Amino acid sequence: MGMLYNGKVLHSLQSKIEQAIPEEELPVRLWEQNRGESCLGDLDVKIRGMWEPVCQQEVNASVAIATANVVCRELGCGHVLVWRILENNRHFSGKIGGFRCSGKEEKTRDCPMNENESCKNRGTLYIVCSDALPTPKLSVMTYGPVPKLYVKDKQNVEISCSFDSTYLKPTDYGYIVFRKNGVILRDQYSKPGTSASITQSYEVAGEYDCVYRLYSSKIQLVSQPSNTVFIYIYNPPDPVPIVAGVLTTVIGIAILTYICIYRTATQEVQGNEFPAHSQDPATNAENQYPTVHIPQQP
Repeated sequence: MGMLYNGKVLHSLQSKIEQAIPEEELPVRLWEQNRGESCLGDLDVKIRGMWEPVCQQEVNASVAIATANVVCRELGCGHVLVWRILENNRHFSGKIGGFRCSGKEEKTRDCPMNENESCKNRGTLYIVCSDALPTPKLSVMTYGPVPKLYVKDKQNVEISCSFDSTYLKPTDYGYIVFRKNGVILRDQYSKPGTSASITQSYEVAGEYDCVYRLYSSKIQLVSQPSNTVFIYIYNPPDPVPIVAGVLTTVIGIAILTYICIYRTATQEVQGNEFPAHSQDPATNAENQYPTVHIPQQP
């Protein structure tokens, strides 16, 4: 497998013919007309000091994903989110074959390449890496990015979603989309680096998250979902019955305590008094044995 370079056919490192590409050759980039170099765009390769779009023929999904992952990793842009083979109106100056990576390569120059052939009616590999569309952040006003929240019924809850990307330009735009239980609640026009919020008043309970839809790229892109927030309804019980129950309990305990103390005191007093018919203990001791008269015999 090879490509045309300086009028000579060069073969990739995976070719069995030769290893002819210098170490410093074949740097790659992702590029778009209105954005320049970033972590999303058409795959280009630098040949003879000039950036040229890679002529990418139709490949199966596994090869395309593997190639896109190698490109994202080489550029320090994370992992691949989306890839497409798109028609390209840019000028193809040479016969630059497409890459066919396995995913284990460190750089694209280590990947096999397609045979050189005319790039007419061929497209380019459009790649979106994860760092181009970072995960949005969802939070609840006054509570922050809590994983769950308990609120009262019909209590107003303000939910905010923010999105930012260092690889998007001020001219980029899209929509922040709020979702509840996987269903879209509302979408709001937003530029990268801004936030949007919604207020829920009725039927607040549910699972909330948000995503960012980018509309200013060649294809409509959707970020990974944000962190989720579970909101539950908690209605505290009426305090009046609770207070009444506490008072009743306290009064009952007081009454029982009073009865117990009164009965104990009464028993102690009765134990210290002598009965009305009783005599002095000494007298009783002398009369413990009554006199018995034995009749005399005649």
